[in-house]
Amino acid sequence: MSAEPVDLILTANGPGEIAGWLFPVVTEIRRRLQERPIPGLRLIAWAPPCNFASGRELPALEALGPWDGLYGPDDMWAVLLRSRWPAGYRPARRGLVLFLGGDLFYAAWVARRLGYAAMAYTEGRARWLWAYERFFVPNEAAARKAMQMGAPAQRVEVVGDLVVDAVAARSSRAPEPVADGSVTVGLFAGSRDFEIRWVLPMFIEAAAIIRRRLGRPIRVVAVVSPFASQTALEQALGAVPDEEARAVEWVREDGWDGAARGAAMARCDVAITVPGTVTAELGALGVPTITVLPLHRPDLIPLEGLIGRLGDLPGVGPRLKAAFVRRVAHRVGPLAIPSRRAGRAIGPELVGEIGPEAIAVQAVALLQDEARRRAVGVALRQAMGPKGAAARIVDRVWARLGLSEAMAS
Repeated sequence: MSAEPVDLILTANGPGEIAGWLFPVVTEIRRRLQERPIPGLRLIAWAPPCNFASGRELPALEALGPWDGLYGPDDMWAVLLRSRWPAGYRPARRGLVLFLGGDLFYAAWVARRLGYAAMAYTEGRARWLWAYERFFVPNEAAARKAMQMGAPAQRVEVVGDLVVDAVAARSSRAPEPVADGSVTVGLFAGSRDFEIRWVLPMFIEAAAIIRRRLGRPIRVVAVVSPFASQTALEQALGAVPDEEARAVEWVREDGWDGAARGAAMARCDVAITVPGTVTAELGALGVPTITVLPLHRPDLIPLEGLIGRLGDLPGVGPRLKAAFVRRVAHRVGPLAIPSRRAGRAIGPELVGEIGPEAIAVQAVALLQDEARRRAVGVALRQAMGPKGAAARIVDRVWARLGLSEAMAS
C-alpha cells in the first residue's frame, strides 16, 4: 500500500538565490533521502516571477533534479490569475512551501491556494505575515530587522547563512601552491546579460592595468556564470583588445551546481566583483574582495517591487529609474553581503561611474599588502559565520511535516 503523498515545494528564482540558497537546501534534502527514503514525499521546484531573474533559471533547476514537479513563472501566473494548476500536477492534501528566493508574495499565495504551511529564508525581510509560520534568517541583525517589520519573535529563527553551506559543498579554501610567487586575481562580473556586456570589459581592462603595475607574476581568472548568454559574452569580448582577453584564464561553468566557480574562487588572492551572492561566497572562503557598483547604466540595475518595473514604462521609464538609482545608490550602506553583516565595509567598495583605473588602484594596494589581505580574510569569514543553516532548516521542515517521526518508525 503506497504512502499518502506529501508535497514539499521549494520556490526560488534569480541566479544568486538558486546557487546560494536553494542549492545547499536541496543538497541536504537529497543527502537525507539517500540515507533514508521517505515514501510519498514529492519534491517540487517552482521559479516564480522575479525582477532579478536571468531567464535561464529553469535549466538550472532542472539540472539540480530530479524533481517530482518543476514549474516556472507562467505556471505561477496561471495559479494566481486563473486558479489553474500546472498540467499533470495534482496537489497532495498535505504539504509545505519553503521560500528560498524571489518575492515572498508568490510563495505565500501558492501556499494559501494549496492550504499548505509556509516557511521562508530571508535576509530579514518579513512580509505577508499571515502566510509564514517561520522566518529563517542568517544572523541576529536580520532577526531584528524581521521583527521590526512585524514578525513575532517566536516565528523568527537564526539558522546561519545558507551561502556558507553552498560554498562548503563546492570548494575548500586550499589554494594551489605556487613556486613563482604569483598571485591570482578573480573577475566575477555577474550573471545577467547586462552585467556581462557592461562590466566584464571594465574588469578585464582593470586586470591589464594590475598586470602592468604589480611587478610580480599574476594569473587573472574570469569566471563566467552558466546564467550568462554566449551572445552577451561575445559582445563583451568584442569591447576589449584581443591581447587583454588572451591574458585571462576563462572558467565557464560546466554545471549548474557551481563546482567550477567554487574551485576558481578558492584559488583567488583577490577578487573583483559586483554586489550579490558572489560576495557572500567569496567572504565564506575569506577571499579579499573589491566590490564595484557601476552606475554607467543605472536603468538596467534590477530592483525589487514596483520600482523595479519603473524602467519598463515606455518613454520616461528608464530615465526615471536611472534618476532614482543615482539618488539612492550612495545611501544604501555597505555593498558586499559580509560587509552588511559586519555593519562596515570590510574590503574596498566602489560606487558610481567607476573606471578600470580606480579598480586597479585598490587591487594593487591589496596585492602588495599580504598582512592586510590576511586580516580582511579573517574578518570576512567571521562575518559570514559557520555552516549548518541548511541542516537546521531541513530539521524544521521535516518536523513540521511529521517526517521526523516517519523516519524514526
